[in-house]
Amino acid sequence: MEKTQELVDQIKEQIVLIESEIDKTTAAAKGRCRSAANKIKNLSADFKRNHK
Repeated sequence: MEKTQELVDQIKEQIVLIESEIDKTTAAAKGRCRSAANKIKNLSADFKRNHK
């Protein structure tokens, strides 16, 4: 259960990052959003593997 909560917390952190960067128009901000989205994808895969 600890690992699951850690994954959920990490996903929430990435969502907060996306929310703070989404309205910015710079290429760097867009890159940070894409990076955070990819990290969420990877974390969700870990969640699926660990939460059976």
